[in-house]
Amino acid sequence: MLKKLSIAAATTLGLTMLVDINPAQAALIVSPVDATATSEFTPGGEIINTINQSGLSIGFTSGVDDFDTYLAQNPLHTLVFAGNEWFSNFQGPNQTITYDLGSILAIDRLALWNEEGAGISSFNILSSNDGVNFSTILSGVSPINNPINNDYSAEVIDFGSVVNAQFVQFEITGCENANLCGIGEVAFATAESLPEAVPEPTALLGLLGAGALGATSLKRKQEQEK
Repeated sequence: MLKKLSIAAATTLGLTMLVDINPAQAALIVSPVDATATSEFTPGGEIINTINQSGLSIGFTSGVDDFDTYLAQNPLHTLVFAGNEWFSNFQGPNQTITYDLGSILAIDRLALWNEEGAGISSFNILSSNDGVNFSTILSGVSPINNPINNDYSAEVIDFGSVVNAQFVQFEITGCENANLCGIGEVAFATAESLPEAVPEPTALLGLLGAGALGATSLKRKQEQEK
């Protein structure tokens, strides 16, 4: 009977230790699949330029690459306007931009390449699941005013909590240029579970061995107490 209990204890301990192996979390970088704006400077300043990686010195694979690892490379956005950035059509503040992520995702950060000559000076960030009803994530955000006539880096804006949304909206309330407003690129960070690690056979034997050792010690103690 004790032998059976020892085997059961070893198996239980090994399985318990395996259950405690949690899947790792990775913050993936995600581009919106579509975007709309209240105005666009055309040709050359379409809003689509802010989600297609045009103008970035280093590209990434949306939904695959790690958000933090990618940004650690300091990918710069070109200052060249045509075909690379969004510009309003000779209109300053009170612009609204809506990004569609394609499906509801859990997001917690925004990477914003703020245009260096006519970037956003203040805006509100909102979210929605249906593209109609929006809730405020952050208000009165003041992004970095990048030096003019230089390629520029991304600024990471933390939402402060995880937001489940398909649509993200920018309500632009201030621009660095009174007559124009511009953005280079945007991307979001989403947490996604990686496949659960499967121990090698030798590691599994080690875990079961640890359980067997504990069961053997229990048996010896019981024999000594007799």
